[in-house]
Amino acid sequence: MKTNYFEDYVKEILEIPKVDFEGLKVEVIKEMVLALELILERYPALKKSICAIGPSSYITNQINIVFNSKKQNIIYYLDDPSSDNMVFSLASFGLGKSKKLIYVGIAYGKKLIGNSIDGLNRMAEYDVSKGFHPKHCTNFKSYIYHEIGHILYHILRLEDDRKFMEMIELVSNGYKNISSDISKYAESNNSELVAEAFAEYIMCPTANKLVNSIGKYIDEKYKRYEHSYIFNINKRYKIPLNECKRKKL
Repeated sequence: MKTNYFEDYVKEILEIPKVDFEGLKVEVIKEMVLALELILERYPALKKSICAIGPSSYITNQINIVFNSKKQNIIYYLDDPSSDNMVFSLASFGLGKSKKLIYVGIAYGKKLIGNSIDGLNRMAEYDVSKGFHPKHCTNFKSYIYHEIGHILYHILRLEDDRKFMEMIELVSNGYKNISSDISKYAESNNSELVAEAFAEYIMCPTANKLVNSIGKYIDEKYKRYEHSYIFNINKRYKIPLNECKRKKL
């Protein structure tokens, strides 16, 4: 299968408007698509949210387009897209004090370029063996689930959800169990804590009480806001669906 097939599939079926899989092996692309399918089946409102997925250069170009088209004060969250250590990163933009998101993109880094799925799975297994990522995140797909965790964190405004943060503090024994119950990386900040816990929740929802509590809270809040305006982010990037027969992997 050619790269264009998967790009068209993601645009037309998964409804992510801007897609570029340049430099990736087909086996890696397929795993990415399968991970996205699982997430969008479980959280379908995200079909209205994710604007783009592609290499860091592609996402950087999208970022420049957004910045040049907006004169309002933009607040944004973005990992360093040029970092050799990056697997994926999230680019999300909010307007002014409201932080209303106007752009959400997923960038992939240099570690994916030309790498095999076996090599990426071994990388995930190594990170888990060192306690850097949660113990059930031994599959490449978990990196994508991590970024989805970031997206839900921002869209659902979990950083401002006092009840959510108090629940984490209580269940984690005053944040003392973050490393043992989730991962070392989860200790970085609240956003990484939630992203790591979410990835583990998707991989193994019964991993432990802390992971389960965070995952269930996100699921419940998602359900409350699933049909609200907060997920309506990528409309301005949408293109008409191709009328050709829809394909399945």
